[in-house]
Amino acid sequence: MQDPFVTIIIPTCNRSFLLKHCIEHVLAQPYPRKEVIVVDSSSNDESESVVAHYPEVISVRIRGQRNNRPQAKNTGMTYASGDIICFLDDDAMICPTWLDTVVEIHQDDTIGAAGGRVVRAPQPYADQVSGPPHMTVTRSGRVIWEGADLMFRFVEMPWSRRAGLTLTTL
Repeated sequence: MQDPFVTIIIPTCNRSFLLKHCIEHVLAQPYPRKEVIVVDSSSNDESESVVAHYPEVISVRIRGQRNNRPQAKNTGMTYASGDIICFLDDDAMICPTWLDTVVEIHQDDTIGAAGGRVVRAPQPYADQVSGPPHMTVTRSGRVIWEGADLMFRFVEMPWSRRAGLTLTTL
């Protein structure tokens, strides 16, 4: 598929500060054919006010739910129009070439899904409410963050081998 349209779904719940940085990193991606959907299950309106600063972002509100990630992802998919669907946590800090890499990987018909590295945040990042996040993602995708641990878990699904699909990490 040449130049696929990509939907990026970002579930969030009461983390407007982190959401702002995530949206900025997604919108800074040079790949032009994309849409961003934020699915918000927050108990307050702070996330809605953050998303309002980005008119190109689609905002979906789930009321009465508290951080129901599966429902948030499924709800986001009902609004998605992309050929490729990506899910990002609201605390994700993606590198500048992330979306180009996602599109490039999906050009291979034998790849059914792709995932990236997960970096566990040292405290107090998870409780930080203002200022720039305490980490840097370089242009090459290297994460510079003192005290961070790299976590990776690969689970091969039984159907993937039968379907001839390969799971790769970004």
